[in-house]
Amino acid sequence: ARQRVYDANQAKFTADAYVNIAVTLFFNVVFFFEYVKIGLVLLLGPLWGMSPGETVMFLVLIWRSFEPIFRTSEQLSNFQKGVAGAKRIFALLETKSQLLPAPHPVAWPGLQAAIRFEHVWFSYTNDDRWALRDVTFELKKGQRVALVGVTGGGKTTVISLLLRFYDPQRGRITVDGIDIRQLSLTELRRHFALVLQDIFLFPGNVAENISLESGAVTHDRVVAAARTVSADRFIERLPQGFDTPVSERGANFSRGERQLLSFARALANEPDVLILDEATSSVDPETERTIQDSMKQLMRGRTSLIIAHRLSTILDVDEILVIREGELIERGKHTELILADGYYSRLFHLQFKNQKGAASHAG
Repeated sequence: ARQRVYDANQAKFTADAYVNIAVTLFFNVVFFFEYVKIGLVLLLGPLWGMSPGETVMFLVLIWRSFEPIFRTSEQLSNFQKGVAGAKRIFALLETKSQLLPAPHPVAWPGLQAAIRFEHVWFSYTNDDRWALRDVTFELKKGQRVALVGVTGGGKTTVISLLLRFYDPQRGRITVDGIDIRQLSLTELRRHFALVLQDIFLFPGNVAENISLESGAVTHDRVVAAARTVSADRFIERLPQGFDTPVSERGANFSRGERQLLSFARALANEPDVLILDEATSSVDPETERTIQDSMKQLMRGRTSLIIAHRLSTILDVDEILVIREGELIERGKHTELILADGYYSRLFHLQFKNQKGAASHAG
């Protein structure tokens, strides 16, 4: 894989070098002939009896005659870039999923009992570099379970497998005893709501971003969801309320406001299972408190899987699963793991020490 990436980068570098050489050569040749024409006019004009006005006119005509060449070359370059971009877009759209569809999809009405990971092994590169190693755990209906660990430990991989962006090489994942590979992707994913740290808002208005223009989500449900997660407080202050336009990627909202909108979106679609991926790891303390209160409302009575680097945000969950280098090394409640004085305890005390030091430094 590394060799393929290296070869692709080398090929791109070589192609870019040839393009730069060709473009530079082309413009230098054009400039050369332009200067030759100007020199000929200045040299031969007086010999031909041209007046100064006629000489200037010819110089202007020469300059104007080369202008279309420059403009055409610029447009041709833009056109070629557009064609290359279009090829990549169409190649992406035509890429077929490597996931094998269920030959006879099983109907699943939603979570009734539990989600189980059973001895799951997974590698992104299909070799012995495992992102997950023999991971087994259970998320029962109504439970709130947190996955913690350092970046790159495998937490997000768990989400990717649960939503079936990939299939594990070994083991299986079940919902109510049904292997998720026996479900259609639409049937599986419609029961989940995923709240990411990098929140995607789309051009439209606030209400459309909460409902995702789903016909099943009424405006009353949009308003109720926003009220439940306290998003209505800032929405009502907007010039047009729920009809306020949203810029690309929500650039006209703060990070905290985008986070609350994503909570409202998740709640409005009434999922069976809620997945929060590092939902409060990049906000200020005051906003975090607001988000924490909203998260509690969002997770109330709902099966939830929470992934966060800030361990202070998951102290009251039903179970904490500690994952390190793809292995599930500890599990239990916060107090139990602290008393066990293991990896989780060291992570927690390290974060507490860093936060205390940062607060003292700020003071």
